[in-house]
Amino acid sequence: YFASAPTNGDRRIYTSTRDALGSPWKTPVSVVSDFSPIALKSQEDPWLAPDGRTFTFASNASGTNDIYISTR
Repeated sequence: YFASAPTNGDRRIYTSTRDALGSPWKTPVSVVSDFSPIALKSQEDPWLAPDGRTFTFASNASGTNDIYISTR
């Protein structure tokens, strides 16, 4: 997971994988979000816990910079 603004300046969270350590990375895909389009412009600092059960990121979806946490 990483944040990038590759084309129009909208900072979004992307993910990319590869099949093996020596393989090339696949084309990054934007992570789908339930936030409004305004919030999609400000996602950054993604972090996934080693166990894959907690994901955090920063966004200004509420009008201020906040940290969002998702667990499963």
